[in-house]
Amino acid sequence: MTVRARRARACRWLLGLALPCIVAGAVAPARAGGPTAIVNQLPVVYPNGGAGLTLNLDQGPLGSRSNAQAVGLVQNALSLWNGVGTSTLRLT
Repeated sequence: MTVRARRARACRWLLGLALPCIVAGAVAPARAGGPTAIVNQLPVVYPNGGAGLTLNLDQGPLGSRSNAQAVGLVQNALSLWNGVGTSTLRLT
């Protein structure tokens, strides 16, 4: 089999994988967001819009990172999230 034939075969194979996903997306679009739970036909929400929630971190290491390194990573991520002006969720 030539290189060109192998490439054509690979393209047909990839298209065979991608086409059903594209069609499924056109028939039933993906949904994102919204409440994760509903009670009495109302969405479950955090008090005060999620302001002042405390995140309790594990005391151990994170893979090859020490606990101090892991805490630093989480603190940086929280700082980025808390800096989003349109979000009411604030984590400490």
